Order: sequence, then C-alpha cells, then structure tokens
Amino acid sequence: MNIQNKFFMIKNVTSGGQPTKTHNNIEEAREEAKRLAEKHPGNIITILETIEAYQTKSPEVVRLEIIYKP
Repeated sequence: MNIQNKFFMIKNVTSGGQPTKTHNNIEEAREEAKRLAEKHPGNIITILETIEAYQTKSPEVVRLEIIYKP
C-alpha cells in the first residue's frame, strides 16, 4: 500500500481527544481549524500534516529441510 497524497487532520490540544477526519488539502484543514476555533473560544486548535508513513511487512514463510538421523 502506498499513500499517494499527504493529508491533514485537526486536533484540539486544549481539550484533548483524537482526530477522526482527514482533509485532502491544507485549505480544507484551515477552514475546519478556524470553524473549531470559533466554536471553542480559547482552545488551541492545531493542523497535523502527514510527513512519513511506516508499515510492517508480514514475516516471510520459508520451507525448512528436515534431516533424519537414525
């Protein structure tokens, strides 16, 4: 799986909680951050940006040779 485009998320760092929605561009993210800032006066609203992504590959299955020694 590849992430073709970066995405943005909004986080209210004052009240906590986890971001749940992604935004495909910075303009959408800014509008949402402004909306939340107006809705929650005094709270700090941040925009998080994708920088890197990591994925663990499944372990490879290999055939083992059994040597019989009587």
